[in-house]
Amino acid sequence: MIFVFTEYFTPAIKAGGPITSITNLLLMVNGDFRVFARGQDVNETRSFAIKVNQWTNNSKNWYVGLGFCSLYWFWRELLKYNQHIFYVNGVFDIKMNFLPILFSKRLIIAPRGMLQNGALVKGWVKKICYLMVLRIFLRNKKVIWHATDEVEANDIATIFGRQKEITAIPNLVKEIEGLSRQSNKKSGHLNLVYYSLISEKKNLKFMLDILNNISISFELHIYGPVKDLDYANSCKQYVLESSNLVGKVKFHGTINSKIFGHVADQYDYFILPTLGENFGHAIVESLSCGLPVIISDQTPWVFNTSTYNFSIPLNDTLKWKETLVSLAALDVLEHQQAKENAFMFYKDQVLINQLSAIQAYQTLFQE
Repeated sequence: MIFVFTEYFTPAIKAGGPITSITNLLLMVNGDFRVFARGQDVNETRSFAIKVNQWTNNSKNWYVGLGFCSLYWFWRELLKYNQHIFYVNGVFDIKMNFLPILFSKRLIIAPRGMLQNGALVKGWVKKICYLMVLRIFLRNKKVIWHATDEVEANDIATIFGRQKEITAIPNLVKEIEGLSRQSNKKSGHLNLVYYSLISEKKNLKFMLDILNNISISFELHIYGPVKDLDYANSCKQYVLESSNLVGKVKFHGTINSKIFGHVADQYDYFILPTLGENFGHAIVESLSCGLPVIISDQTPWVFNTSTYNFSIPLNDTLKWKETLVSLAALDVLEHQQAKENAFMFYKDQVLINQLSAIQAYQTLFQE
C-alpha cells in the first residue's frame, strides 16, 4: 500500500491544482493507494458531510477531523502503517505534512511548488525557520523527493542539498472532451478569464492594475476560491474604486474543476500573472480546451509569440499592456488560429509525455 498525505482532497474544491494532481495520479497509475486529508475545505471550520477519523470509500480515504481526539486517531494510523510508503504532498502543514514525515520509515515528498521563491515570499521568516527544523528531522531519513520539473528539482536541491535523491516527473493530465474549440471573438474586444486561487502568489492585483491603465474594450471574469481573504478584499476594493474596472471585472466565486472546460468555451483568453507555478493545472486545462493563454514567465510553459499564446516577464509591464491591446484587435479567424495553436501545444508538449510519466510513477511507488 502507498499512503498519500495531502492537506485537501476531494470533496474539497477550493485548494486548486494539488487536488487535481493527486486525483489524476490515482486514476492513471496502478497501485494500492490510500489517502489521508483534512476533513474540511480551505478556510472552512466545519467538516464535510462525511465520516471523519475512520476509513471511508471502501477503505481508500481517511479524513482527519478537528480537535485533539482526531489527532490521536490519526497518530494511531500513522504508527500502524509507517512501514509502507508515505507519499507526502506539501511541506508546511503540521498535521498533513510534518507528522507523516516525523513517523515515516519510507518517505517520498512532493513539495507541490511550495519551495519556489514566489511561494516563500509571504511569511518568509516563519517558513525559513520551519524548513531549518525540517532539515534536522530529515537528516537521517531515507527520502525521495518528487519534483514536477527540473526547476522545482533545483529548488529542492538548493534548500535540502544537492546530494539528495530527487526525481522529476510531471503531473498527469486528463483531456477534456466534448468541446467545440470554435472562436466567437469580437474584433476590438477582449473577453478574459482568470481561473485560479485568489491569493498573493497568483498576483491578480497585478492584472487589475494593468487593465486599469490601458484603453481597450474588455471584460475579466474571475473564477476561483479565496485562499487569502484580505488579498481578495483588496482586489475587490480596487475594482470598486476604478471607473475603468467597475462593471467590467466580475467575481464568480468557486466552480467545480469538472465544468471548467465548458466555462472556458465562453472566453477569448485565459490570463494568470502568477508569481510561480511548478506545473499550473489551470494553464494546462485551458490549453487542452483550446483556450489560448497569457501567463507570466514564472511557470514551466514558454510560448513562441507567433502562436498567439504568451508567457511574459512580470517586470515588463509595457509588454503586458502592448500584448493585451494587440489581442483585443484580433478578429475571429486570427483568434481561431490562436485556439488551434493552444490545443496543439497541449498535444505536443503535454500529452506526448504522459506514457513515460505514468511509467516513471510506477517506478517511484515500487514497494
